[in-house]
Amino acid sequence: MPKYMYSPSRNLFYDADLERGYSDSGIWPSDAIEVSETTFLSFTGLPPEGKRRLSDNDGLPCWGDLPGLTQQEQVAIAEAQRQELINQANDYINRKQWPYKLALNRLSENEKREFNIWIDYLDALGDVDTSLSPDINWPVLPND
Repeated sequence: MPKYMYSPSRNLFYDADLERGYSDSGIWPSDAIEVSETTFLSFTGLPPEGKRRLSDNDGLPCWGDLPGLTQQEQVAIAEAQRQELINQANDYINRKQWPYKLALNRLSENEKREFNIWIDYLDALGDVDTSLSPDINWPVLPND
């Protein structure tokens, strides 16, 4: 039966049968402690959602919460979301061919009204202050 070792400083498991090879290479952790196969199996593979493997106060593996996103990461996500919404709106406008029809003075009154609503939506997206992420009030997508 294999023996498993856990290093709290490295947060890694080791096969005890390979200790000599690790030691000869100078990479066997000095804080390795023996753990049961149950512990090894419980803390390898995919962690539960929203968790990561940590070491507890006794030097044993435990599940802890993933850290939250930094403000900078939240802003980057919001900026990417805004750009995606702008791209989707522009795609919709271009599929309707409103810019071309406008240039040729071929927009109906109803199309002008719809086009203006979508332009207002694009303006509202451009005005979104992503530095307020995650507390952003996104503009409402116009109805088709």
